[in-house]
Amino acid sequence: DNMDNIICIGGIPQMAKIGNISKSFKIRTKIILLYISVLVLSIIFTVLSFSVINEKKIEQESSNSGMQTVNALKGNLSFIFENVTQFSNLIYFDDNVQDALSRIKFSSIDPSIQNPIQKSMSNMLLSGEYISSVVIIDNYSNYYSVYKSGSVEVNDKRLFKSKWYIDVKNARGNILFKNKSDNVLSFSNNPKKNYISLIRVIANVNNYDPLAILIITVDEETFQKYFDEVGKEYNSQFCITDDKGRYVIKPSGYNSEMDSYLNKKGNGEQCEIIKSNGEKKLIVRQELGIENWSLIGVFPVDTSSHNVDKFYMTWIVIIIFLNLFFVFTCSLLLTKLIR
Repeated sequence: DNMDNIICIGGIPQMAKIGNISKSFKIRTKIILLYISVLVLSIIFTVLSFSVINEKKIEQESSNSGMQTVNALKGNLSFIFENVTQFSNLIYFDDNVQDALSRIKFSSIDPSIQNPIQKSMSNMLLSGEYISSVVIIDNYSNYYSVYKSGSVEVNDKRLFKSKWYIDVKNARGNILFKNKSDNVLSFSNNPKKNYISLIRVIANVNNYDPLAILIITVDEETFQKYFDEVGKEYNSQFCITDDKGRYVIKPSGYNSEMDSYLNKKGNGEQCEIIKSNGEKKLIVRQELGIENWSLIGVFPVDTSSHNVDKFYMTWIVIIIFLNLFFVFTCSLLLTKLIR
């Protein structure tokens, strides 16, 4: 009995020691698990933070690139408008045209008047790369026209009712650009044809009396050609709208879903990123400098396909290693303290 008591009494410290070790192990395990959890959360937070920063950086770079592309395209379109304006000046100040229009006194076409007018217009049409048709309507509603494809007819009754007729009369020879012509012009081969018209009064260069109205048309396809060339390179779409959000030239591949972000009133420089059908799109708007029109570019913004910038990746790796070092060091220190 005495021996049993001694053994039992001697076993108490051993059992207590084992209990303490087990308790210490549990505490140490909990601390390590806690640090691992903190480490994982820290890594996740770090990666997400840098991903958001990188995404914003990509969006900013896309905005800058999109703005430069639209500015470059705007320069190309300005060249078209300037070219058409120069050709209108050639007709305006052409001596044969001035002389012929000054001799018109009645509402019927005189071949001696028609021939020099047609000749001057034909020469201009042949040398004008962007021009599709030229029409002159004199004060007696006689009209003279040349065209590259299809015939052009003038509805003189609609002329005097058109929205632009008073404007062009009051412009005193200054140039107006209009989308189509309020049905004053009709094209037999393409009744639904879309085009932009340069419209101005031809006045007598000596006494400034109005002699006729000049209309020069540029087909939509001329603008779409530039849009498509740039669009293929940057996987983008372009269009021209007025300040009421109406299309002057629609984007290629147009569908009605585009109206939600393209048909916006107003003009001026604008750059925004929107979501459409789950995809991010960059919308860049620039004043065209013609009438109240704006040039709009639509660019895809795919941040998911971009790798995280090397600079940000370097910092992510550094932070992860610092976290690992911190957890490892703290674990060793706590382990020693617990022991």
